[in-house]
Amino acid sequence: MFLIFFSNNKLFGQEILDKYIKEAFEKHPQIQQQQHLVQKNKLMYQEARNLWLPTAKFNTTYTLAQGGRTIAFPLGDLFNPAYSALNSLTNTRNFPTLENQNIQFFPNDFYDAKFNITQPIFNQEIKFNQKIKKEQIEFQSIEINQLKRTLVKDIKIAYFNYVQAGEAIRIYQEAKKLVEEAQRVNESLIKNDLATPLVRTRTQTQMNKLEAQLLEAQANEKNALTYFNFLLQQPENSPVLRDTTLFYLEKVQNTQDNESQISTREEIQKLQSAENLQNLNLRLQKSYFMPKLGASLDLGSQGFNWAFDKQSRYYLLGISLDIPIFSGFRNTLKIKQVQEDIKALQSQTKHVKNQLELQINLAKNNLNASKSIIKSTLADVTLTKRTYQDILKRYKQGTLPYIDLLDAQNDMIFAQIQHLINLGKVQIRESELEYALGNYKL
Repeated sequence: MFLIFFSNNKLFGQEILDKYIKEAFEKHPQIQQQQHLVQKNKLMYQEARNLWLPTAKFNTTYTLAQGGRTIAFPLGDLFNPAYSALNSLTNTRNFPTLENQNIQFFPNDFYDAKFNITQPIFNQEIKFNQKIKKEQIEFQSIEINQLKRTLVKDIKIAYFNYVQAGEAIRIYQEAKKLVEEAQRVNESLIKNDLATPLVRTRTQTQMNKLEAQLLEAQANEKNALTYFNFLLQQPENSPVLRDTTLFYLEKVQNTQDNESQISTREEIQKLQSAENLQNLNLRLQKSYFMPKLGASLDLGSQGFNWAFDKQSRYYLLGISLDIPIFSGFRNTLKIKQVQEDIKALQSQTKHVKNQLELQINLAKNNLNASKSIIKSTLADVTLTKRTYQDILKRYKQGTLPYIDLLDAQNDMIFAQIQHLINLGKVQIRESELEYALGNYKL
């Protein structure tokens, strides 16, 4: 029955903490900022995809012109001799005399209105630019998960500090009750001439000491509550559910395979994503020498005096092929720059993996050390409680001086506080190991 109750409390406590973590994910401004950047990257990816769609636009021009360059057209010199001969043969004036013409180069009272449609057919730059935008979404999502994982660790540590401060308050309050009981016993012993009035002073001194320790613990609790609420982005005095069963329970970490755990860390995923981006950038730079094929279509009308008829309407279809030949070796140098960036990222990934392995090993060692210390501090708590009860019994009988009872009480309080501190260290170091291994499911 006890095991069922204890297990249920553990589940309930974890649900409380997970609920707070979920609330922090929804409210934290940095996470919200990164989520907006993810949405922006999604829109940029959609924009890159739409580069394959045709582009259509309407364009019109109307010109009025006077003066400028002209084109000399010897119309009279060409046709007048022939026209004169024809008039003589026919004995008529049917063929007029023509003047030489100077045609203005700029068209006057002329319009050109058209719809222009362009369509890319083969363009590697568009293709790799689209892939780069998609990878940037992944990179930004990893950034969010990294922020969340750090926030989970900070929230858990803050929560355990808050619970620890509350438990310290409980210990000091119980100690005050023991001093109050000692005061009652002392008064009875003084009345029966079994103790001197000096014990009143010592009792009051002990009470003052506990009051100071209690005030310090209450201040620690208030600070821990303020910081915890800050992480949750809520008012500093907002009430927080305190689950002490979760505080006293040890969690089991899966530490079998460090390498597989390291690969799930966001630091490594970000570097891998950054390397993917550089590889895509490398392919983009190499695609410079690939030809670009596109098509364009103009549907319009042009003419003088706003004429719109069969003669003015037109269409113009074109196919364009662009083949780069030489760019002063600039693109080759860009390719080499990207290759160096990739090598730098690979070196950084190796260094970060070594750092994470060290972080995991240190977290394991710290946790194991804290767990070992707990066993001894728990034994001290049991022993000092038993000793205090024995000395209190003998003190009430008047066979031991008050100083022995005072020492036993101080030893018991110190043992309980030390055990509480070490319990807090275990919880914090388990959270640090969970963070190092990346075990918390976001």
